[in-house]
Amino acid sequence: MRYKCHNCLIILEVEDLVEKKCPMCNISPKEMCPEDKICNCSEEITGGTQLCPTCGEFTCPCGSHDCSPQSRITGYIGALSGWNQGKVSEFLDRVHYKVA
Repeated sequence: MRYKCHNCLIILEVEDLVEKKCPMCNISPKEMCPEDKICNCSEEITGGTQLCPTCGEFTCPCGSHDCSPQSRITGYIGALSGWNQGKVSEFLDRVHYKVA
C-alpha cells in the first residue's frame, strides 16, 4: 500500500509513515490510487481535467491526482472543493462541445 502526501507531494510506503503521518510535515497522507502519478506538467493551469476510471477523483491530463478543478458558478470562478454536492453533480453532468 502506498500513500501520497498532498502537502509535500511525495510518495510514501507504509513503513515510511510515523504514527500514520508524513515524516516531513506531520500531516496524514491519503491512500494512493494505483493510477495516480507525480505531476510532471510544466504549467500550473491546464485545459481540462478528467475523472480517474479507478477511483473517480479528478485528475490532471498527465495522470496526477494533485489538481484542483476551477469553474464558474453564479458569476464567480472558484474551486470545486468549496461547492456543495448538488453543484458538483451539476458540474459533472455538463456536456462540453468543441466549436470548429
